[in-house]
Amino acid sequence: MKPIERPLDKAILKPEEAARHFNLRLYAPSAELADWVEHYWTLAWDLRGHAPFSQQVLSYPSINLTLENENGASHAEVYGVPRVPSPAR
Repeated sequence: MKPIERPLDKAILKPEEAARHFNLRLYAPSAELADWVEHYWTLAWDLRGHAPFSQQVLSYPSINLTLENENGASHAEVYGVPRVPSPAR
């Protein structure tokens, strides 16, 4: 597989912080799959001797931002960004 070099700016929140805790590598798909697959990825980390680290990601490529005004009260809602950490497995 051919490695893809690009910044970790898609779907990963706080990519600079993430890069200090794990190694994410992207790989191009074959020409036959390129219409359906953007990339493959692998992830490696070793946190021995370090504090636990949690990473949030977005459901790339989209989030929904809704601005509402109901009964004179305005508010915004963001969907697609987790509000609480995922449960430990």
